Amino acid sequence: MKKLSAIILIVLLFIGGVSYVVLSLDEEAETTSQENPEFVEDLESQTKINSETIPEDWTQERFNETKDNFGSMTMIEDVKREIVQMTSQKIESKRVRELKGNDAPTFPFTPVYPSQLGEFEAPSDYAALTEDNIVYLKNYIEGLELDAETTEYFQEFLNEWKTGDFSNLIELHKTFLLEVSNPPEELRDYLEVDDYRLATEEEEQAFLEHYDLINQ
Repeated sequence: MKKLSAIILIVLLFIGGVSYVVLSLDEEAETTSQENPEFVEDLESQTKINSETIPEDWTQERFNETKDNFGSMTMIEDVKREIVQMTSQKIESKRVRELKGNDAPTFPFTPVYPSQLGEFEAPSDYAALTEDNIVYLKNYIEGLELDAETTEYFQEFLNEWKTGDFSNLIELHKTFLLEVSNPPEELRDYLEVDDYRLATEEEEQAFLEHYDLINQ
């Protein structure tokens, strides 16, 4: 009987010890998240990565290759920056060429904006305005925590672009450029440009070839 009691006591002590360790780990994780906001942000970021879904009828390889066309995106402002970069291939402006200077006025296309105008990437890292890239953005936006009106706004014009309707592209390009730009004083003239037009097929092709974006 004494032996049985001893065994029961050991088992109870073991269970109590395990429970204490588990509770301690939970409390430590909670304390860490409260004291270090970056810990919470890392968890939220990981959740966003894990929540990405592959568009219907896409293979994992196609999804990965398309995702690689984009820079780091964590919020809607990053999406706007990517859209400004994507739509640059369809934008022509004599004034932008003049502001860029050097050989820009003689180029067969309007070159990209100076990177200092905002947090723009190197042109070779731009995502081209292709159907797959548009579908990827549509899919990505669905995964962001946006209100219904904002989601509908983005989905509507991306659907139009997907079908080849670029009638509102210049207006949206200028709108997002103003929102994502924070230029030094010497570059503020870029935000006053008002002579944009859609590029011709030849101008767009020259842009893509010059910045090595032709294979997207």
